[in-house]
Amino acid sequence: MSETYKFEYIKEQFAALIAVDCEPELTITLNGQNYMVIGYEDHVSIQRLGDAHPVEIAFSSLDALYEAETVDGICLKRDWDRISSMHSHEFDQIDVLTEIHKLKQDSAH
Repeated sequence: MSETYKFEYIKEQFAALIAVDCEPELTITLNGQNYMVIGYEDHVSIQRLGDAHPVEIAFSSLDALYEAETVDGICLKRDWDRISSMHSHEFDQIDVLTEIHKLKQDSAH
C-alpha cells in the first residue's frame, strides 16, 4: 500500500497551500480507480480521472466532501480505509511554494 494521509493532515495542507495562492491537488486511488480532489479558495471539488470528459463535483469544504456520497457512490468517511494510495505534489513542495509566495509578497511592497 502506498502512502496515505490522515484526513486532518490533508485539511491542514490544503489550508496552508490555499493561503499561499496554490490550488492543491490530491490524487486518491480507491477500488482501482483514480480520483482527484482539488482545493480552491472558496470550495473543493472531486473528479474521476481517466474520463474523456471529466466532471468536477463541487463541495463547500473538505468536510462536506468527506461526509458526502459522491462520484461512483464513494463516501470518503465510509471508504477511507479502502483507499490504496494518495499523493499530492503540492504537499511535497509546500515549503518551496510558501517561500515563493513570501517573495512575491515582499516584492509587491
